[in-house]
Amino acid sequence: MSFLDFVGSILHRERKRAYEMAVAAELPKLAPPKPSSEVMEEVRGRLAGPGALTFGRLPSGQIVRVKGDTSMKSALVIGAPGSGKTRFLLGLLIELIARALRDEVEIELVDPKTETYSLTCQILAALYLGGDFALREAIRRRVRVIDWSREAVSPVTPFDNTDGIVSNAYLAHLRTDATVQASPQTYTESLKQALFMLSWLLTEKGFPPNLRFVSKLYSDPAFRAKVIADVAEPDLRNYFAELERHMARPTADALLRRFQHDLSFPEVRLSIGIPPASLRNILPAGSPRITLGNYGSGMALPASVGKERAAHRVTDVLLRAPRRNPKRPGLLFLEEAPTLLAGGSELVEPLTTAARTLRSVGFGVVFCGQDVANALPGPMVRTLQLNTWWWAIFPLPRGSGLDLSPPPRRRGRRRALRGRQAEGVPSPHGRPPVPEVLPPREGRAGPADARPDGERPLGHGEAIRGRAPRGLPPRDRLRLDGPGQDGGRPHRPLRGRRRRPRHHPAGSTEEGCPQGCGARPRNRGPPSDDGWLTGDGGIDVGPTFRTAFRLSALATLYLFAAPVYLIRAIGEWRRIARGLAIVRRGTIACPHCSFVNPINVLSTCHRCGVTEFGSRLYCSNCRQVTRWFDCARCHATVKVF
Repeated sequence: MSFLDFVGSILHRERKRAYEMAVAAELPKLAPPKPSSEVMEEVRGRLAGPGALTFGRLPSGQIVRVKGDTSMKSALVIGAPGSGKTRFLLGLLIELIARALRDEVEIELVDPKTETYSLTCQILAALYLGGDFALREAIRRRVRVIDWSREAVSPVTPFDNTDGIVSNAYLAHLRTDATVQASPQTYTESLKQALFMLSWLLTEKGFPPNLRFVSKLYSDPAFRAKVIADVAEPDLRNYFAELERHMARPTADALLRRFQHDLSFPEVRLSIGIPPASLRNILPAGSPRITLGNYGSGMALPASVGKERAAHRVTDVLLRAPRRNPKRPGLLFLEEAPTLLAGGSELVEPLTTAARTLRSVGFGVVFCGQDVANALPGPMVRTLQLNTWWWAIFPLPRGSGLDLSPPPRRRGRRRALRGRQAEGVPSPHGRPPVPEVLPPREGRAGPADARPDGERPLGHGEAIRGRAPRGLPPRDRLRLDGPGQDGGRPHRPLRGRRRRPRHHPAGSTEEGCPQGCGARPRNRGPPSDDGWLTGDGGIDVGPTFRTAFRLSALATLYLFAAPVYLIRAIGEWRRIARGLAIVRRGTIACPHCSFVNPINVLSTCHRCGVTEFGSRLYCSNCRQVTRWFDCARCHATVKVF
C-alpha cells in the first residue's frame, strides 16, 4: 500500500466515523420498534372502517377487511390463469351482490371470457332458489343479464339516444369506432365515413340496423328522400339527398356486404333488431343495480361480435356515470381489460378519464387482466398505476405482468455462459461448447469415440475419457515446454475473460491440467526468458532489463496518479474538517407529514460542496425516513450519506 492510499483510507474512515456518531446520537431518541404482531394489528385497524369488504385472510387466520372509501375506488387485479384472481373477484362480488339487493351499491360486470359471468350467475341462482319471496322479488327487479345464446338473447339498442347525454353525431362516432376496431375486415377512409353517416342517420331516426332498410336506402332515391324528409340536421340531410355525388357505388356495395355479414347471425339480428321505442315498453322500469354481461363469443359467434358489444356497453356505462347518484357507490368490473383496450380503441381515453375523475361521483373501475404491462401501451399503464387506489397482484407468468420497478441487472452472465459452454451447451454468440474432461473409471467403458477403433467423430458436449479429442496430436507428441513441435509459436488458450480452474481432476493429463479446450490444446508451459515478449522469432530479453522495464512502468503510473490522489485527499480533508467545525441549528419540514424537525444530521450539498447539518434520519412524528432537504446556501437538493 502506498502513502497516498494510506492517507485516503484514513480520510474515508474519519468520514465514516463522523456519520456513525451522528446516527448514534439520533437512535436513542427514537421509540423502540413495535412487535410485528402489534404492527399488523394496527394496520388491520386502519384498513377497517364503514362499508368494508373482505379481501382475504392472513397466514395467522385473521380476516383482512378494507373500508369502503378505499375498496370502492378504481383498482388493478392482475394474475396468471389459475393463480386465484377469479376466486378473489367472486369473493368481492358475493358481498357486493348482497349490498346491491339492498340498494346500497351498483355493480356491472363486463366479461369477455365467460368464466366469471357463469360463476356469478350460479351464485345468483343459488340465492334465488334458497331465498324467500322478498329476496326473489329483489333479484327479479334489480338484476339484469346480457347474454346471447341459441335459446334466448338480450335485446339492446346501440343507436338509442333518448337520454340525450351526448349528441347524436358523437354517439354515432363511438359506435363506428367500436365496429371498425372489433371487425376483422378492413375499413378504408371512405367506408368509415359511409358507416359513420349511416350510424348518424339511424340514431336521428331511432331505427334499428336492418339489412333491407339499408339496401333500399342506397338503391331507391324516392325512398331515401322520404326517409330524410324529417331529419333536423341539415348536413346529414344534404349528404343523403346527394348520395350519388358523395359516395361511389363500390363503397355502397362494400358497406352492404359488411352489414350483411354482421346481421347474418340470428343471435345478433334478434338482439339489435328491435326498435328502441318498442323495447322501452318491454323492459322493466327503473335502472338495475346488478348488471352481468357475457361478451364471450365461445363457439357460436365470431370473437369480433362479442368485443363490439362489450365496447358498446362500456361506452354506455361511462356516459351515464357522471349523472348517477353519488351517494350510492358503483363499480365496473372489466374482465380481460387488455382485450378491450388494445389496438388503439376509443375506450382508452374514456376509461383513463373515468379512473381519474369519476371518483367524485362515487364510481370506480376495476381493471382485471393477465398481462397488463405488455398488452397495453406504456402511457396507459402509467396512468392506471397513478389513478388506482389499490392493487391485487397474484403470481404472474414469467416475463409479463405489471412491473413497477426497473428490471434487475443480469449479474454473472459471462460466468453463466462459461458454465453452459463447459457443460456442452452452445453459446448464444456462436462459440462452440467446450468438451468436458473426465478421468476414466475402472470397470466402465467410455463412449464409442474414445475407443481406439471408434470411427464416429467427437460431438459437441461429449465427454472425453482417457484420451485427447480427435483432431489433436497424441499425448506423447504434445510438448509442454515452449514452442510447438513444428518450431512455430506455442498454442495459446482461447481468448476471453476465463478464470483458470484452481483444481483439476486427477489423472486427466500427465501434468494434472485439462487437455482439451475446444479447437486448440492447452500446450503452453511456464514462461522462460527465451522469447519473453514473442515467440522464438522475437527479441531476447534478460532478467535485468525486464525488472528495469517494470520499475519504469510503475514510476510512470505513480507520476501521473499522485497529483490526482493528492487533490482528492486535500478536498476530502477540508470538507470533513469544515463539517466538524461548523454546526448550524435550524428546522426543516418532513416531506411526508410536514412536521418541523431539528437539523442535526451531517450531510453534504452535491452542488456547492458545503457541509451542513441536514434533516433527521427519522421524523419524530410519523417515523418516516427523511433523507433529502434543500441546502441553506444554494437551495440545491442534498442527500444524507
